[in-house]
Amino acid sequence: MVKINNIIIFILLSDWDINQRMQSTFMTPLMCAAINGHMTTAQNLMERGCDPNLSDCNDKTALQLAQERGKREVIGF
Repeated sequence: MVKINNIIIFILLSDWDINQRMQSTFMTPLMCAAINGHMTTAQNLMERGCDPNLSDCNDKTALQLAQERGKREVIGF
């Protein structure tokens, strides 16, 4: 299984839309980083212009998803 962090790094290094959503869940790379507690990746995405206000298919933002999963390192950012 490919680690989500590796996929996000690939997106950061490519010409992909940094706010690209997954087709079934509408999750963005920032949401994936947030729910997995990848603080550095979340910071890198934000520095490159990720929109933290986008919501997934359940109308939750990256911050709300991190809060639900108890990812304090990301919540404090």
